[in-house]
Amino acid sequence: VEEWNDYATQMLTKSAMRSDNYVLIADLDFTGQPFLPFGGLTRSAGQYSFASSAAFSGTFDGQSHVIKNISSFTHGSMNKPPLGIFGASKGTIKFLVVDNMEIPQDKATIINANYVGGICAYQSGGSVENCAVINSTLFAGSGPLGGITGGDNGGTISNCAVYNTVFTNPGTQGTTVGGIVGQISAPTSVNDCYVNASFKNVQSNTGGIVGQIYYSNTTKTIVERCFAQGSFSFSTAGGSSSVSANGGIVGYARNLNMQNCGSTIDMSVNLVSFTGDKSLQKTAGAIGFADAVADIEGLEYCYATGKIAFSDKRGDNKMAGINAFVGQVTTDDKVVYKVPENCYSVEENYKALVSGDYVRSSGDRIYGAPATLKPQAFVQSGCLAKQLNDDFGATKVGDVYWGYSKTAFDGYPVPFAHDESAGVLALLRVK
Repeated sequence: VEEWNDYATQMLTKSAMRSDNYVLIADLDFTGQPFLPFGGLTRSAGQYSFASSAAFSGTFDGQSHVIKNISSFTHGSMNKPPLGIFGASKGTIKFLVVDNMEIPQDKATIINANYVGGICAYQSGGSVENCAVINSTLFAGSGPLGGITGGDNGGTISNCAVYNTVFTNPGTQGTTVGGIVGQISAPTSVNDCYVNASFKNVQSNTGGIVGQIYYSNTTKTIVERCFAQGSFSFSTAGGSSSVSANGGIVGYARNLNMQNCGSTIDMSVNLVSFTGDKSLQKTAGAIGFADAVADIEGLEYCYATGKIAFSDKRGDNKMAGINAFVGQVTTDDKVVYKVPENCYSVEENYKALVSGDYVRSSGDRIYGAPATLKPQAFVQSGCLAKQLNDDFGATKVGDVYWGYSKTAFDGYPVPFAHDESAGVLALLRVK
């Protein structure tokens, strides 16, 4: 533990150390000890601040060891710090497990935290591979929060898992939250990842896998072979009049190509709390808000089966763009939204939204479709797994296919096997 903090401190002034290669040879327990992230920090007059120019650029191999019981990042005074095992990285981080990281709201450091990520607060051009965050509690600061990376400015996240973890938005409306990545600001690849988590006080730009994808570059962000399960509960604590862009896979999507992804995340909404001009908008089982239909043309072989349940009837102007698969699509030319091909949602969930007057459209805003509807029994019986495999055509040796088990993952299809004890995802491939 002392050696970790010593290395992290030296990285503040010795740039060569940030580009070195490191191997973790034992578990680290930070119970009762302060923690200082590797890279991404500068220090002036005793105060630590975020600096992407000081990013870690080497290789870190955790060898599947565990860093656990981190609850204090107060290693001196901090000003908008990045909070994570790595503050910022453009290198390679692999085979690392984080257990019981607690970033509570009442810590002074979290109030203005620039980025928060279970593995890496901010990534730019690097990769995070075969890592897991488990049994953790993560609060958002003033910037993006993600289970693996908080902010991602171009990079790769692959074969990572986040489970038995709680995400909480303490009330900053602009904060983005994602089970794997909070916010993507340049073309990024997110593949073969699994999330099992609770998202509390959900406000805007929250997704089971990615909270927000937002950049002007036309190169697509790739999200594929990812699966999310858990729950969303909503809040109106933020300053905006609307709570919007929340989805079981991606909250706010621009420049997205998504294939072979699924979500079973259930959402609960207490409309009584939506007082005054507060409203719920652009919220759905898969993608909350798709910003321009041309930018999600690669949406295929996906499903969303989570329920969206309301504790009260809709009030005037309290609801817009709620759906079972995509909540709302905005297009410059007002092209009629096309139902995604080879994508599925649950018939009973959609009918409940329609009968409750929750599926609505207005003016030139095009509201999303439920995708192809299938009965609940169909999606949990192995039939949906077969349907997806038939659609995708997983026949060649090495092709990834959708698997099914009566007991694993509540019977929903997933494209991998998962060993929680090791934090490992093993893709199911045709042999």
